[in-house]
Amino acid sequence: MSEKTKRVNLAVSEEKKQRWEEYQQNDPELQSMADLVRTAVEREIARDSQETPVESGASDRKVAEVLDEVTRLSDQMRSFEGRLKNIEDQTTTNPEIERLKGEVYDLLPDEKPGTEGWEDEVYTINKASGEGTTEGMPDGWEGTPDAFADALSEPIHLVEEAAEKLHSESRSVLKTEDGEYYIHR
Repeated sequence: MSEKTKRVNLAVSEEKKQRWEEYQQNDPELQSMADLVRTAVEREIARDSQETPVESGASDRKVAEVLDEVTRLSDQMRSFEGRLKNIEDQTTTNPEIERLKGEVYDLLPDEKPGTEGWEDEVYTINKASGEGTTEGMPDGWEGTPDAFADALSEPIHLVEEAAEKLHSESRSVLKTEDGEYYIHR
């Protein structure tokens, strides 16, 4: 069932009528003079009562177009962010650190330093090589960056960065509160 409408007649000066017609013709949202008057009145009422004005169908189309454009721009932005991250990674990655990551990984102890399992392993190796000596212990057995740097004859700052990168990039490389690294199996 259609909504009943009532006609409202307005009397305005010829100059005002021409101004309104010119405005309506230049605004693609306004389909007719009646549309201009309805929209202007609704906007005025909404402004006074701080409501959202009732707009014509053309406004809904414009809003949809704007939302589509925002979505497209958002997708493009995510794509650019991904590309930028790749470029940053390529330019900030030190090839020396990447090389050291593999070497440090090979030295990581299989047990958390200071735990019973780690102590048992140290005891077993010590017993085989002579009590109280670390001669038979594998390089880097302590799990510290200092031990890795000594074993690899590399600068400590590079070894620390490689070990930290291993820790941040791999779930299997863990770090103790004392800064010792090990492999969690």
